[in-house]
Amino acid sequence: MPTINLHNKPFDEATNTKLDIFQRYLEEWLPVFFRQGPKGLMICDFFAGPGYDKKGAPGSPILIFNNIRKYQNNLLEQNVRVRIILNERDPDKFDLLQKTITKEYGNLHAAIRNLVEVYPFQEDFQSLFGRMEDQFKKQPNLFFLDQNGVKEVTKPIFQRLISLYKTDFLFFISSSYIRRFAEEPSFQTIFPDLDPALIKGAPHDQSHRIVLETYKKRIPEDNPALLFPFSIMKNSNIYGLIFCSKHLLGVEKFLRIAWDKDKLSGQANFDIDDVEQQGLFPQYNKIPKKEAFQRKLEKFIVEQRETTNWEILHFTLQEGHIPEHAREKVSNLKKRGKVQYEGNIGFTYKTCSKPEKRHKIKWIDNG
Repeated sequence: MPTINLHNKPFDEATNTKLDIFQRYLEEWLPVFFRQGPKGLMICDFFAGPGYDKKGAPGSPILIFNNIRKYQNNLLEQNVRVRIILNERDPDKFDLLQKTITKEYGNLHAAIRNLVEVYPFQEDFQSLFGRMEDQFKKQPNLFFLDQNGVKEVTKPIFQRLISLYKTDFLFFISSSYIRRFAEEPSFQTIFPDLDPALIKGAPHDQSHRIVLETYKKRIPEDNPALLFPFSIMKNSNIYGLIFCSKHLLGVEKFLRIAWDKDKLSGQANFDIDDVEQQGLFPQYNKIPKKEAFQRKLEKFIVEQRETTNWEILHFTLQEGHIPEHAREKVSNLKKRGKVQYEGNIGFTYKTCSKPEKRHKIKWIDNG
């Protein structure tokens, strides 16, 4: 399968969307650990590139350094050590990456350089991952796997990724590659559990969701890892990110970014469900995703009869929605006399994760 050099020309809108999601999640991820105890973090960019595009626009390595600078006072105050792994296999790009590291590391405050370690590698991803796997088990990690195509995050690699302690990761896949090469033997070694006919028969803009479901089926029942997609359209091609976290706070933060970028579904930089394409007959129009979720949430509460804001948060995030969508629906149900609860209750991780902030919500349906 061919590869594409993304750095020999200016980043396009699709690449900028991908980088923006990574940078915004990194910006949210770092502060979580300032007061939570761990004094070591690791950020890994396994397909780093030279650090910038042809016009000098920042790539993922520079975005990492920008966030370190933003939070350098917090890192110093809490004495948090950060190790940064930047890997680029291409020799020419690796030479440029080393120059980028020298410049960006030199721009850090002298005191912060005692806490931040940067390790450049020029290795095959799977070899590097295997060699460092024991190190990954020792602290919270954030991985960015901006692979070219689909070949690197194989079934064994994925299962090892989701087994890691406190590790969030984003990885890139090309749905267009998948459609093009689905029937090739080399593709079947990467996705032995994906039926090529399913990909070929699906609408082009739904390929990413089919691949997502394939990865979801690879998660053992006793593993709490959750996956969420974000599809990116570039001309006639569809690309996508898949985000993974085992922690509800990480999930909430990612979903806020996704819904901020896509007010219709929280899943794409285009109208992936065609909800804005309204026809002549309203009864046949697609239900907006938020409305469909809120109907599902009401059914969940009815079936439970008695639940809590904490359980509703679980349900909401697992459905790919943000807490505000749940709050809006539950408040509406209370106004209509369908549910009962006391006081002002929260539905975010911050406002209901602690036992003393969890409140009962009862279905009463007084008409």
